[in-house]
Amino acid sequence: MADPVSLSLDLLRRLPPADVATHVRQLSDALPEHADELASSVDQPLRVGIDGSAEGAGREFLCCDYNRDGGSWRSWISNAYYPALSDAQGTEGAVYPSSRLRELELRANDAFDTYRQLYYDAGLTSTYMWDLDGETVSMPEGDVPANFAGVVLFKKDVDHGTWDSLHVFEVATAGKTAHYKLNSTVMLTLSSRAQGSVDLSGSLSRESDERLRVSDFAGHIANLGRLVEEAEGRIRNQLQEVYFGKTRDVVGLVRSHASLAATREAARSVRRHM
Repeated sequence: MADPVSLSLDLLRRLPPADVATHVRQLSDALPEHADELASSVDQPLRVGIDGSAEGAGREFLCCDYNRDGGSWRSWISNAYYPALSDAQGTEGAVYPSSRLRELELRANDAFDTYRQLYYDAGLTSTYMWDLDGETVSMPEGDVPANFAGVVLFKKDVDHGTWDSLHVFEVATAGKTAHYKLNSTVMLTLSSRAQGSVDLSGSLSRESDERLRVSDFAGHIANLGRLVEEAEGRIRNQLQEVYFGKTRDVVGLVRSHASLAATREAARSVRRHM
């Protein structure tokens, strides 16, 4: 018997990308025992949460599967889950970064917020990190996590579309060298109802793998920033070629600038001289 998750993923690949969140929710309702696996296997547009703590002061943060625990999401601002974790969920099993990694997480959010202002002007960004094991490495800041992972999120809404990008990374440090694995995904939705109905939606993913020098724990932020910047630049160029270049090609094939009468006359002229 075929695996329900595999069949669901195969079905999702054939449905409109713009409605992926709705389709995942419907499939999760139909297959509640596979809901978590479906949610973690499908890239969905980022959600926006509100941090209602005194520290958060009602600020917005981005939600994805990497900061989720059941129906709650961890805010990078206050390090608390919203909605609050229920008694049934408890807080013991919830994922929180270690103290050193939490410090790096906050500094990374500040750095990528500057990146957001430079490249996106508006929108939201959130960065989340989590420990992979208990190994440490000695750096100027003291003993810090040697191996950890995280995700950098960007979201920008415009009048006729949405840009969502997720950059999931793993870091393994050995001495003064760090091995970075980055998986970047951009989900783009564009729609227009001005003259007919036009909907361009889809996603593009790319991977990168590099070893870079790192002199201190904060140096990971600069390295990750460069990798994310390069990945977004490549994907942006590819999206421009795939989305807009191919669309222009299709429109050019189906739409002729010459009148129909002139085209028919040219065809008759060719036949007369054959």
